Amino acid sequence: MSRSLNFILCVSLLVLTLFICGSSQKEDNIKIASYNAGLVPGDNSHLDALVRVVPTDLDVILFQEVWLQSDANLLISKLRRNYPFNYYTPLDKGPSVKCQAVSVSLSNNFFTCLVMNQIASMGWDTIKPCLGALSVWMEKDYNCAVCFLASLTDGKNVTETSTKCFSSGSLYSYDGSAGLLVLSKKSIERPKFSHLPSFLLRRGLLEMCIDDLYIIGSHFPFNYTIPLQQDLQTDFIEDIIQKRPNIILGDLNTGLNYQPEGYELLKEYGYRSVNPNIATYCPTNSSVAGSCSTEAELAQKIDHIMFDTEIHENVLLWKQKTRYAIEVFGNRAPTVSDHIGIKTELQYNLKRKHLYCNCKKRR
Repeated sequence: MSRSLNFILCVSLLVLTLFICGSSQKEDNIKIASYNAGLVPGDNSHLDALVRVVPTDLDVILFQEVWLQSDANLLISKLRRNYPFNYYTPLDKGPSVKCQAVSVSLSNNFFTCLVMNQIASMGWDTIKPCLGALSVWMEKDYNCAVCFLASLTDGKNVTETSTKCFSSGSLYSYDGSAGLLVLSKKSIERPKFSHLPSFLLRRGLLEMCIDDLYIIGSHFPFNYTIPLQQDLQTDFIEDIIQKRPNIILGDLNTGLNYQPEGYELLKEYGYRSVNPNIATYCPTNSSVAGSCSTEAELAQKIDHIMFDTEIHENVLLWKQKTRYAIEVFGNRAPTVSDHIGIKTELQYNLKRKHLYCNCKKRR
């Protein structure tokens, strides 16, 4: 979709917001946070530590990587006193897939490559020597190759994976969980998760209205270097631009020093990250006061809280937008998750609700 068409759609949406949905005068503030919890299935040993570092004075927090319903239920229960409202994105395994006969030899080629290269774990970086064999497999039987990877990600062994994918398998890990959990002090109106074409992990956009603000939370995909049947970050952003939310937040996997195209595109369309200079990804668990590491590749600035700076002041006025600041939590070494949490307080004067929040009967 061209950017000119995106612009026309955005203007049209703004007109609809102004003239279909009426007005609503409101001065308020919202304390909002994003936290990639890193709750890998099979290891929730740090869940209680997560609970302890979550601030109690927020209005809303969006967690990412809460892959299991059981872990979501624990977080909801343990934080209910401060955050009585919640929404967890529903599970959806997607359509059942079945490997073709050609995948017998193609899967053998891939796993032989892993053995020859002494690759014991299935991380995207570790399997680089075998990406050629994987690409050939995907070209011939894409669904089967993805089913194998998804099942192995779930912790299944090769025999279990083969049995599953040659009969009735799934394209997504973790029972099709998107891993997004919202906790809030205030009512969460019109929560809706829209799935977008994804690889291994189900991803998409979570829309909601909290305190009359239209918010979209997400966990953007990586932009992989081999052809995949998935939307890229720019595709996610085009969808967001058409919807034109007041606030975007989450682990967006894009920033000043990591896959910057997505961040720059959001910036081009008027979305400002409250502070894009804070390193938030800490894979070595060495975070100190928000500085994960002195090495750029270990100090990625990929978690964001962004707000729309191009919305007309007659619709929504951000009262201190040049002075908003990010605070971090969960950053004491060793960090609880491989990310640190970020929070901010946005002050605003809402004069007209967004179409999505005001026209509640529209679907």
